[in-house]
Amino acid sequence: MISFSKAKENRLKTITDPEEIEQIEKTFHNAKKQSGIVDVTDPQYKVDLENESYYLWFNKDGTAVIMNTKDTHTIFKIDSADELEEMIQN
Repeated sequence: MISFSKAKENRLKTITDPEEIEQIEKTFHNAKKQSGIVDVTDPQYKVDLENESYYLWFNKDGTAVIMNTKDTHTIFKIDSADELEEMIQN
């Protein structure tokens, strides 16, 4: 992603493996809501899952943060995101 409203050209990745989709959905579902004011940089990725879209950021410490595009005032932390990052980036 270049910004919240603009994606990089030719960067669309479609994941069709049912096991990978299930793992991504499970990971997002188990993310922990974070309290406080949301102050983030432009997202690294936008992930579309069924009827929901999320912005996604990976951190150097192996964690990640997601934000539902319909609620940009709330973020959720993924404590262990290495496997998710591998699926998204490969």
